[in-house]
Amino acid sequence: MTSNANEIAKRIEAIIKSNLRQIPKDENEKTLNNLWKFMSSAIENDWSQKQICDEAVKLINRTLPFAETSLALRIPGTSDFRFEALAGFRSDVERELRKRIYTEAEVPGHDREPSIHIDNFLDFEIAEGKCNIDLEYERFFNRPTKVGDPRASFDEMKAGDYLALFFRGIRGELLGFVELEAPRDKKLPQGNTLKWLEVFSMIIGILLQSSKRYE
Repeated sequence: MTSNANEIAKRIEAIIKSNLRQIPKDENEKTLNNLWKFMSSAIENDWSQKQICDEAVKLINRTLPFAETSLALRIPGTSDFRFEALAGFRSDVERELRKRIYTEAEVPGHDREPSIHIDNFLDFEIAEGKCNIDLEYERFFNRPTKVGDPRASFDEMKAGDYLALFFRGIRGELLGFVELEAPRDKKLPQGNTLKWLEVFSMIIGILLQSSKRYE
């Protein structure tokens, strides 16, 4: 498939926005039950910020179709972000990711061009987009040799693509984000998955700010 990055971004944006509108008539009871357990445990046990992050990544990785999940938080007293919880990565990749610091300008949704903005909670970054970081970024991927492979179809997620999920405070300030990669079916997320992610993002933001140990 030969297409430039702008054309790829437009085609993928159309598919994701179409999927977002396709909400199934019956909700996934397993996802709802897992989300309820997550919320009630966090509130009843007064989870720390680290516990909220660790359990949120486990919940997303276990419940939704993504094999690689990484969550970053704002570093207290700064405008920078770093990864606090990860699932699905090789140990060497996880070590590299934990060292990485994002500036405000590099937060997902701003580090590639063209960027696909879905809504206030979701952005999608395509592997073909121009990165503002050096070529050493390949060490942050489980399968770096696959990043340059051509895209087989516009409704797939290829190596190097990621969905960015943002969670915010009550005044709209960005508290952190989750990067979601490597869907198990290799397809763009469907409408129910996208809606669940938006619910997760709102709940994570609320839990972080309501925690007595929020920093």
